[in-house]
Formats: sequence, structure tokens, C-alpha cells
Amino acid sequence: MRSGGGMLNAQEPDRYRVVDVGELQRLSLLAQLGVLDTEPEPAFDALTHAAAALTDCPIALISLVDGERQWFKARVGMDATQTPREWSFCSVAIRTPDLLEVRDAKADLRFADNPLVTGMPGVRFYAGQPLTVDGIRIGTLCVIDTRARRLDSKGREALQDLGAAAAAMLSERRRRVASAEQQQRLAEFAMVAGDWLWETDPEHRIVWMSSAYANRPALPEPWVLGQQMADGPVMDVPDAAASSSAPATLHGLLEQRLGFARAVVRSDAGATPRYLSHSAVCRLDSAGRWNGYRGITHDMTERVAAELAHRQAAALLAGLSAQVPGVIFQCRLEPDGEFNVPYVSDRIRAVCELGADEVKANAQAAAQRCHAQDRERVLRSLLLSASTLAPWCETFRAVLPSGGERMLCGNAEPKRLDDGAVLWHGLLTDVTEQVKAAAHLQALTVAQAAAERAVQVRSEFMSRVSHELRTPLNAILGFAQLLRLNGAAQRGDDTRAWAAHIETAGEHLLSLVNDMLDLSSLDAGRLKLQLEPVAVLPLVQQGLALLGPVAREAGVTLQLHA
Repeated sequence: MRSGGGMLNAQEPDRYRVVDVGELQRLSLLAQLGVLDTEPEPAFDALTHAAAALTDCPIALISLVDGERQWFKARVGMDATQTPREWSFCSVAIRTPDLLEVRDAKADLRFADNPLVTGMPGVRFYAGQPLTVDGIRIGTLCVIDTRARRLDSKGREALQDLGAAAAAMLSERRRRVASAEQQQRLAEFAMVAGDWLWETDPEHRIVWMSSAYANRPALPEPWVLGQQMADGPVMDVPDAAASSSAPATLHGLLEQRLGFARAVVRSDAGATPRYLSHSAVCRLDSAGRWNGYRGITHDMTERVAAELAHRQAAALLAGLSAQVPGVIFQCRLEPDGEFNVPYVSDRIRAVCELGADEVKANAQAAAQRCHAQDRERVLRSLLLSASTLAPWCETFRAVLPSGGERMLCGNAEPKRLDDGAVLWHGLLTDVTEQVKAAAHLQALTVAQAAAERAVQVRSEFMSRVSHELRTPLNAILGFAQLLRLNGAAQRGDDTRAWAAHIETAGEHLLSLVNDMLDLSSLDAGRLKLQLEPVAVLPLVQQGLALLGPVAREAGVTLQLHA
């Protein structure tokens, strides 16, 4: 087993190997200190000189033990800068918190065959005080002699005190390294983010500024070392920490001598206004007194411009959507099957009796407005549109708390996004009145068709009746004419007059039948009128002849004055 190695034999399989957690912590701490293989430092050299002088030993070392070796940060009386860890007395010393004293190495079974004992430098006496940093022993301050001996109480106390001083110096080194790393980390983060770090004195003059500022040529000139930070109004823009009760200017904010975050200040020093976001903490001196600020600044000009453009676009969209007779919306189907509504215009309240924010926060609130009997059909049509990327068009019923049942029509165009989601841009309109009007129009159409059919039937009936009447009328007129022409010679004038009356009445009846045919043509839209001159006297004489018998029975006398 390696001395102090904390592992089983390396020949054994890895599954049997036991890792010493303390050893890993010690090696990690050594790496954090960054002290291995560094140049000599006077402060550590002074400790080894003092240890050698106070213990009257020719060799004194500050030894740090890593995984394979012991390395000497400071040394007196030895030329080598390191030795293998297997030879190291310090590997044994760091396993105990107390000072390790080996009075005669040749008589100690742990070290009798050690090459440093059997060979150069011929170690016989060793005393090592462990160096403890953050509770972890990383090495020793040790003294070595080539003769067997022992330390007196003063020598032991001196070695312990000097070891504590060396440990404190290493702890301070770690603090400095951590602080430097933190500063470097912050500076690099600020560089990547395009921010810059700064410090001020109590009069708000810039006493330090990171190099990131030099890479921002568009920023105003007053950011110069030794000058006050440029004053300006604190703006009410996104991420601004200043409220209505906060100071109105940057210098007013600085005069409060309190830390602040994301105070956005407008600077008018350049050709165009710029917006700078400041965050700062108070600097305190060793007595705890306020000594200025340490802060970070971010140029928000582009962000503010984008926010203003967004606000203008939102106002324009709101104005346009207010003129659209429906609801403009975006509907998004996530890859996991979840629906959400990224945008919906304010008219959603009039159409669905829901607020826009309410729908964007909970898409199910809008889905619940759909009639239960239509909900599954609408969902299937949306999923089909998502899979085929075909336009979505659906008319469905909605049940509103106050408005009752309404008819809504949705139209939207789908688009598949890079993350696999599907986004629809669409319009939702209330078509209740249009549906009612369409139903009324359909009823009128049916009624009109029925009326037209009735007219057609009547026309067909009148046409048939007229044709049926013409046949016997033609016979009556024919026989009346024969009677008037041939029967007059045998029967006398009375017979001729009677035959004339029969013929006149028949012609009148035939005229009525023809009028019925004209009415049938009128219904069918085929009647053609023709204006011709008419002899009135014959018509009147015919009328008197027809009405004469009726007039006589009624005791009425009809006279014609031509």
C-alpha cells in the first residue's frame, strides 16, 4: 500500500478499489490554490529560514503533497524541488492533525528503508507540522536533521506557530485566487453580455471601468475615468427598478447611498438618446463607511427601441382587429398534444363572452364554449388540419352564458414550426344572423317553387279546358252559320235573326275561351300584346244584342245613339 495513498494495491481489479474521499478533497484544494510549481515567494522563504533557525536544523521545507509527489514551495538546505511521494515523510504527517516527530528514522520501522534515510540527504530526524486549509491537510512545514535528536518545547511551539502562519498564508492565497477568479469571471460574463463594470468614489466619479466599455463606440462620451457618471432621467421602461416614488434622475438615485437594480436612465449626451440600465451595490471601506458604488451597466437602447416598436405594432394590430367583424387569433398545437392561444383580439369578449387574457392563459376556457355535441367534430377537424396542413374551416354551435346558443364559423391557415408545433392564423366570426337569413331564404325559395308549380298546374288546366271547349263551340258556330245562310230562305227573317244571335253568342264565348288561353300564356310568360284599331260601334251593337233579352226581362230599355 502507498504511504498515505488511501487506495488498495493497484494490481487489484477496479471494482475492489476504494477511493479515499479525503484524498480527493485535498487534491482538489491544491488545484484551487494554484500554488504547485509556482515561483519562490519571499514570505514563504522567510518561514522556512525562521523554522531552521529556531529549531537549529540544517533543512527546513514547506512541502505540499499531491497525487504522485511532494513538492517544496520553500526550502532551506536542500537543492531538490520535489521527491516521489513514496519517499515522503510528509505523506505520513498529513494523516494526523498534530506535529509528527521522528527522532531516529533508522530506528523507526516506517522509515528505516526509505531512500531519503539510506541515501542522500541521510535523514535521521524529522519533525513536520501539518498545514491545514479549510479543514484539509495539504502538506507540512517540516525540519530535517542528519543526526538523531528531539525538539524541545520551544522548538515545537515555534514549528507549530510557523506552520499556522504558513497555513494562513495559503488560505489567504486561496481567497485571493478565488477573488481574482470571480472578478475575471464577472468581467468575462460582462464582456460576453456587452455590459461593463465600474466603480465610483463618494462624489460619483468613475475610478475604475472594465475594458468592455471600450468596445461600445456608440455610447456617450462622458464615461471617462475621473469624471462623474453622466446624469439623466430615470425612465419607466421594462426592467426599470425605479418607481413613481423613486428619484427622477440618476444622481438623485446615487445620492440615496443604497444599492439598486435595473434603473434605466436616458442619456442625451450623444447624437441620439440612449438608454442605459444600471445596477449597483455600495462600496464600504474597512470601517464600514460608504465609499461609493460598484456596479454594472447594460446598453438597453436596442431593447427599448424594440419594445417601443412592439408597442406600436400591438397598438396597430389592436386598431385593425377592432375594425374586423370577427376575432383574429393564433392557435398553437404543441408536439405533446396541448393546445394554447398565443394571441387573440379583444373582440373575443363580444363573440365568446371571454376576455383575451383569460383565453391566452387557459385555452380550455374557449373550448368549453363549443356545444358539447359539436366539440368532438371540431377537435377532429383541427387534428386533421394539423396532420395535412390543409386550411381549417368549420361552423359550429357555441353556448354563451348570456347570449345563449350562437353559430360560429372559424377559418385558419396552419403552419408547421421548427419545433414540431403547428400554428394556425385565423378568423372566428359570429354567423348566427347569416344562418338565420339563409334558412329564411331557403324557406322563401321553397314557397316560391310551390307557387310556381301551382301556377303551372292552373295554366295547364286552363289550357286543357280551353281546348276542350273550342271543339263544341266550333260546331255550334258552324251550324249557326249554316242555319243563318240556308235556313233563312225557308223560315224567314226571324230564323235569320235567331241564327245571327246564336252565332254572335258563340263567337263571344269563343273569345272568352281565347282569353283563357291568353291568361295561360301570361302565367307562362309567353303572352304577346299587339295594338290594333278597333271599330267600337259593332262591339256596342253586339253587346246590346246579347244584353237585350236580359234587359227586357228586367224592364230595362237599352237604346243606342250613334
